[in-house]
Amino acid sequence: MPDFSLIIIVSERREQLRNVLGQLHKSSVKPSEVLVIYMDDLPEILETGIALRNFRITGTSGKMPLAAARNFGAKYASFEKLFFLDVDCLPAPDFFERMLEDYSGNSILSGTPYYLPADFDMDALEEQAVAHPAKPPISDRQPVADYNSFWSLCFLIGKEQFHSLGGFEEAYTGYGAEDTDFAQKLRKAEIPFFRSPAKVYHQYHPKYEPPLNHLEAICQNAEIFQQRWGFFPMEIWLKEFQKMGYISMKENKISILKFPSSEEIADCLTKKPY
Repeated sequence: MPDFSLIIIVSERREQLRNVLGQLHKSSVKPSEVLVIYMDDLPEILETGIALRNFRITGTSGKMPLAAARNFGAKYASFEKLFFLDVDCLPAPDFFERMLEDYSGNSILSGTPYYLPADFDMDALEEQAVAHPAKPPISDRQPVADYNSFWSLCFLIGKEQFHSLGGFEEAYTGYGAEDTDFAQKLRKAEIPFFRSPAKVYHQYHPKYEPPLNHLEAICQNAEIFQQRWGFFPMEIWLKEFQKMGYISMKENKISILKFPSSEEIADCLTKKPY
């Protein structure tokens, strides 16, 4: 199997990161190096027996620079094959091996996320995880026509190709839209997009439906995206925010009419695994 770099970006979620780093030891094929990009100022930096390189993004003004952190990892990666793995995602033991088998070069390949309950057992991931309705199980590699379905949870791309695209757009900060923007770059460049049945198990964390906790970032990022690509991403959430009276949308402009209270945000908390 060829050498490859694994890039993980993280803000706060040290328990999830600890689980991911521990899970790597179960992999049939292990990364040649792991780059962990920290987007916070917490003192704890974790270690693993696999070659680990730690970096910290500074000057973020309290906002998660997801795009900048991924680009930073790609810049300093040592190898041509780049795996990007969300800190919430635990790779199945055969994840890297299957992804490398399915990767054809000059393309982008996404894995398949499965979702764990809140009280999951690290020793029984396969038994507990459920598929996402938008990503039903597959048995073989499949081409993907809808680039808007790209998720950055787990994917493989060549370093040269990643840089030829300009990486992720760093105008986005906080939550939302940088994935879909990257997908538009892939579509415009006519880079083939495939999905592999290789599994990752997404660790449960509290989420909000709709995500009122990210309302401001979603609106700001949606406007940036619309200016770049001519349409709004995250339409389901934006329409829900509008229906609830938090925003108005006129032509290409989003106006925030009010911000949700902590109680209103809490009311949107869901225990769904996805």
